[in-house]
Amino acid sequence: MNPTTDTIIELRNITKRFGKLAANDCVNLKIKRGTIHGIVGENGAGKSTLMNILSGIYVPDEGGILINDNEEVISSPLHAKSLGIGMVHQHFMLIDSFTVHENIILGDEITSGMNFLDEKSSKQKLQSLIEQFSFKLDCDSLVSELSVSEQQKTEILKSLYRNSSILILDEPTAVLAPAESTELFKFLRKLKTEGITIIFISHKLKEVLELCDEITVMRKGKIGSTCNSSDTNEQELAKHIIGEDSQQENIVRQESYKEILLDVKNLSASNDLKITKVKNVSFKLFSGEILGIAGIEGSGQTELLETITGIRKPDEGVINRPTPSPSPKERGEKNELDIAYIPADRLKEGVVNEFSLTDNVLLGRQDEKIFSNGIFVNHPSLKKSTEEIVETFNVYPQDSGMMMSNLSGGNQQKVVAGRELTKNSSIIIANHPTRGLDIKASAFINSLLLKARNERKGIIYVSSELTEMLAMCDRIAVMFHGTIVKILNATSTNENEIGKYMLGLTE
Repeated sequence: MNPTTDTIIELRNITKRFGKLAANDCVNLKIKRGTIHGIVGENGAGKSTLMNILSGIYVPDEGGILINDNEEVISSPLHAKSLGIGMVHQHFMLIDSFTVHENIILGDEITSGMNFLDEKSSKQKLQSLIEQFSFKLDCDSLVSELSVSEQQKTEILKSLYRNSSILILDEPTAVLAPAESTELFKFLRKLKTEGITIIFISHKLKEVLELCDEITVMRKGKIGSTCNSSDTNEQELAKHIIGEDSQQENIVRQESYKEILLDVKNLSASNDLKITKVKNVSFKLFSGEILGIAGIEGSGQTELLETITGIRKPDEGVINRPTPSPSPKERGEKNELDIAYIPADRLKEGVVNEFSLTDNVLLGRQDEKIFSNGIFVNHPSLKKSTEEIVETFNVYPQDSGMMMSNLSGGNQQKVVAGRELTKNSSIIIANHPTRGLDIKASAFINSLLLKARNERKGIIYVSSELTEMLAMCDRIAVMFHGTIVKILNATSTNENEIGKYMLGLTE
């Protein structure tokens, strides 16, 4: 049946509840065929829930969905796939020990006469797609060996392999460097010319305005407004998203104290596959400063931070603390922990989804005197601290007993940031602390880090947003292929210079 309108998707009065929480509340939305449609909103606004309904992961409690003018009850991801709907989730759904080819064909295998896997045909189909869209990707590579941007390409190819005509991207640039985002946008525009409809969810308003044809703002589970991207700007969008002008608290930077908190010398470290990712790295972290670590994703930043925190053992080199760190017992008595760490991957390293918010706040803090006497957990104190984090960091829903899995990705990030930033630690390592956060939450987290800097704490800060790095940091160390190639003064450099060092284009 040929469609009679230019609308490819129509959502009518979609409502989805989780207990008392209405994640989507009577949502009505139309998306035009062959366009890139942006969806923006605060953390917990209902964006991902709405897309999970469209992709068959959730079934709405009320309302209807029309695809190509036909009313559909999308009961499963398999049904969504049959309608040409594919979704690339914020957290990739890939198996690390499988190759690119194996991940892409999984669940959609081509078989021959005796029901044997026809590997040759599926590889030919995949290679044709790789060439069609100019992807630099080896289909025989293990996913564990790929960079984050290559893993994202694998996820997109997985949808295209299944002949998706509607592609949903949830925070696709959250883990990409600027050059990688530019490459992704070129690819998405090419998909658009091929007639594919793209739904683009992001907190990066500049990117949404640059890429999308139309933009829908969601607030508290409802549609706030929809407009052409040419008819709005960042300030207007921000105002619609949070209901007020977004202004970061103006914090005056105090002079750095130059007391050495951390002295890293000739450090080398490997990843889980025994591949050297950190190569002969040396630097100092001073009290009262924010030291940025910039680099293309996969350049060794995460392995460096994991080695400093003790998660990973170094192959060579030393990490000196001129002021000896207290023992676990002493830290517990003083209600402080040696290093506060906001990890890059909250699901793998930051939270336990099956635990409540309260249990997640306790993770790594069980030795603190306010939470434990060494034998029993002080549950009233723990609950009080959790409720304070929920209120201060504006975690939604405001229920300390809720399972972490019921929170949106951005609200999970707030819990992790709240747990780490309320520790009394002299060193804070913030690895993409604002990833997945809306404008207001990002500004709040960064303001807390700036206050910690002024309290003579030393902060290591990693972000894929160079604008954010320049605004936050005193110095920026740039990594390329596991080494620090340059340490720049943040007040006398710019995005262009940092980008060149990130790509290895400057000696």
